[in-house]
Amino acid sequence: MSSLNKHLSAQMAQKTLESEISGEEVKEIQSMSIELIARNSSHGNFSSTKEKEMRFSFALALAAVLVTGALATAAPMVSDNFSSPTMGSQWTAYYSWSKGVWPEDGVVNTWVGGYDGSRGGYTSTTGYVLSGDFDISIDYTTASYTHGTGLSILLGALTVRDPNNPSTVYCSLQNRSDNRYYDSQWYMMSAVNGSLADHTSISSDDASMRIVRTGSTFEMYAKELGANEWTLLRSGAITTNDLQVVFQCQAAGDGAVTADLLGQWDNFSVPEPASIMVFCSAAALMIRKRRMA
Repeated sequence: MSSLNKHLSAQMAQKTLESEISGEEVKEIQSMSIELIARNSSHGNFSSTKEKEMRFSFALALAAVLVTGALATAAPMVSDNFSSPTMGSQWTAYYSWSKGVWPEDGVVNTWVGGYDGSRGGYTSTTGYVLSGDFDISIDYTTASYTHGTGLSILLGALTVRDPNNPSTVYCSLQNRSDNRYYDSQWYMMSAVNGSLADHTSISSDDASMRIVRTGSTFEMYAKELGANEWTLLRSGAITTNDLQVVFQCQAAGDGAVTADLLGQWDNFSVPEPASIMVFCSAAALMIRKRRMA
């Protein structure tokens, strides 16, 4: 294999073996792959030894193009423990009359409140999506809250939504049950397009939330923060389209007394896409075999 081919193959393999692949890196992998294919396909007849080497480069390059092609415009979401003082490129702040959303000390703060209601949180940036089957989860802590009676509501919610369709699915921790609101009792709820399912009471105001899609079926789970067992809240049909992620808090007063909620988020988890894992494993195996030969 030529020195340039070796160099390009090594660069491409290194990029695919990194734990996280950004949109810019995906484009770089594609560029290197296309250059390898162009160089190898420009040769006419090969000797048997050289042909094997060229086929190796071509196969590795073609695999990279096929695997990363779809990701160039729709980057996969990756896990985030929010340890950075700034939010990663896959997140965009979104709020309506909120008091603020910001990362600090390893968590994301969402501060909302008012007489008539406000909401705030983060949504996945355009181009960062959940494709195919997925299993996402996030931890939520109610740092502080105050509210009145009547129609006051406080909630933290993990949501997946179709950006091209108003279809949404979410699970939440809130002081709400059957349109009644309580001062000290919290409930795990789930909703599909605004339709609430039966509530599940919880003894804590801290919880983990989880949404799973397998094919066209979704399942929503919740558990007290730190618990081992998930509780299934709801399952049903869901779109197979690419989906965005939203985590947010909402607070609404009763018109006379304001409501205020400071929620904190941590440990957003999403497994690596299977196609990337398979490709990385295959690339690593081929490279190791080459080095041992």
